Amino acid sequence: MRCSIKNTNLPYRGEPTKAVYKKPVVGDVSKYLRVELPCQYNPRPAPIPKPRKPVKKAVPPKPRKKRLSAWDDERNVKALIDAYNAGKKYDEISDLLGLSRSAVTKKAIELIADGKIIPRQREWSAREKKRLAEMYMAGATGKEMQEELGRARTSVDQMLNKLRREGRICKRQ
Repeated sequence: MRCSIKNTNLPYRGEPTKAVYKKPVVGDVSKYLRVELPCQYNPRPAPIPKPRKPVKKAVPPKPRKKRLSAWDDERNVKALIDAYNAGKKYDEISDLLGLSRSAVTKKAIELIADGKIIPRQREWSAREKKRLAEMYMAGATGKEMQEELGRARTSVDQMLNKLRREGRICKRQ
């Protein structure tokens, strides 16, 4: 029996064969050429289908219970407003209410946005700005400026930056 790479007629059947190529391997032609002969039967049996799972009915989710917040109690909100207006700091208010400082701060910011609390930012007077500029140019430390003016560190730093932008003071050497 003679085979070639192209279609070949076999003497016993008369049907053409197909040449199937694999990835070539250097040196040996027989390793990458395979001749498939047509077959009368299917050598692999058909796969048996898996049984289908029954479709579950959609169940609506259970409603979640709303977690009670410390701010759901109006007494806490009222106590926060009163303590804030009395001039207490967030740490003192959090100790008073038994809540974290961040919870008190967030709620105070919400109340400020709603207009229920007036923010307690003091405006800088011309006299305070002038005194701050004098102290800064004289070489006073940040702590000294804070204590004398009764302001927070961030407030003093922000005002110094504003005075620099306006050209009233220049950077120290």
